[in-house]
Amino acid sequence: MEWWELEGEERAEALYKEVFAEPKPPPELPKERPLDDVLASRTHVRVLRVLVTLDRHINLSGRDTARRAGAAHGRVLAVLRHLSSIGVVTAAVTPHATIYRLADTSPITPALRALFLWEREEPVD
Repeated sequence: MEWWELEGEERAEALYKEVFAEPKPPPELPKERPLDDVLASRTHVRVLRVLVTLDRHINLSGRDTARRAGAAHGRVLAVLRHLSSIGVVTAAVTPHATIYRLADTSPITPALRALFLWEREEPVD
């Protein structure tokens, strides 16, 4: 149960632990064939394309990401949760929505940025 779902003293204690406790270690990519998990489906690629090509300061909810990716909202949420579970995407919960961003701390992020930026370049004849 999350701290915002608790009441009174339990809520205060849970919030204190979240703020002052040791930070959780970031999720790790699978040891073998991490690209299989990162680029697992067409929707994974579309979601990553959206997150990579947008300004890092733009806040995107799952619904916004789905709209920009041209994919079903439910499927995009499943992909975002999966990418978050392996540390490629960060999820920040706000009172109104969960905000998703490409994780700058992931070791695969520079390669993903390069890959999707390469894709956007005009082909050279």
